[in-house]
Formats: sequence, C-alpha cells, structure tokens
Amino acid sequence: MKSIINFLSGFFWGFTLGGAVVLLTTPQSGPEFKEKTSDWVGQTATEWRKIRDERRAELEAQFVNLTQGL
Repeated sequence: MKSIINFLSGFFWGFTLGGAVVLLTTPQSGPEFKEKTSDWVGQTATEWRKIRDERRAELEAQFVNLTQGL
C-alpha cells in the first residue's frame, strides 16, 4: 500500500513540476502559440486533401481503364 502512495505522490509532483517548467520555458505567448498551431493544422489538412484528391483521380482513371478493357 505504501508503494502505491509513494508512486502516486511522485506522479503528482512530477506532473506538477513538469507542467510548471513547460509553462515557464515556452518561447511564445498563449495566443501566439494557438495561432501558429491553428495555421499548421490548416496547412496540414489542406495538404492531405490535395493528396487524397490526387490519389482518388488516379484510382478512378485506373478503374476506367480496367472497365473499358472488359
């Protein structure tokens, strides 16, 4: 039982101190970080959509070629 309490205590203090260190050493303010993250997510989603559409067009072309051969 004592080992569980020690583990939970260590987990709590590690989590608390780790969070404080991250907050104190973050090079950007909250709104700035949020804007950068939002921009990155938007760009990534746009790239994935482009890749998806290109692959879909490729597969549709292959399908048409296969069905015309029948």
